Amino acid sequence: MRALLPILLLGLTANLEPGTLVVFVALLGTDRPRRNALAFLAGWCTSLAVVFLVSYAILGGQPPVSGSTEDVVVRIAEIVVAAILAWVAVREWRRRHDTPGSGQPRSSGWLTRLGPRTAFFAAMWEQPWTVTMAAAMVVVRAHLGLAEAAAAFVVFAIASTALIGTVWLGYRADPARAQALLRRAEIAVRARGPRVFAVVAAVAALAFLADGVYGLAQR
Repeated sequence: MRALLPILLLGLTANLEPGTLVVFVALLGTDRPRRNALAFLAGWCTSLAVVFLVSYAILGGQPPVSGSTEDVVVRIAEIVVAAILAWVAVREWRRRHDTPGSGQPRSSGWLTRLGPRTAFFAAMWEQPWTVTMAAAMVVVRAHLGLAEAAAAFVVFAIASTALIGTVWLGYRADPARAQALLRRAEIAVRARGPRVFAVVAAVAALAFLADGVYGLAQR
């Protein structure tokens, strides 16, 4: 499947959003870490599915015929996604020199009253929607059928959950030892995540922009 590599890279890139790991680590320090962590994972997967399916449906869901109205819509959507990714890249690049302790995730205000329900919605809020939209765009542009699109989503879901899934497994195996490792991982993601995230978002933005503009120019 030719779309597998970009889907995999986009999924791995989703792990580099610092706010996600910060919130997840905070969950493991609450009175109900397991319930909150499971609720967060459920919210994360729900958000992934909803954003991916809605984006896939809006962008076409069927292989667009070259030169058709559907193809033009997809090309314009590529340019829009490119603009969003470019904005994300600029925002993350400006954060590359932030100290590991600076900045707060978008859902940080919820942490004072954290429970499973809040953890579920915090995951949905922390989900990097732009990356998921880009993954759906890759699926549409690759002209994948329904079964292949479902397989691509599974790959993306596993890749984008790799970090918090590994953290959760490590915590369950040895909670005491995991705390120190989690702190180091949080610092590393805060320090390096924005820079890598910005570069990948910029490359994806250029790819979508070039493909969208080229497609419109060929009409």
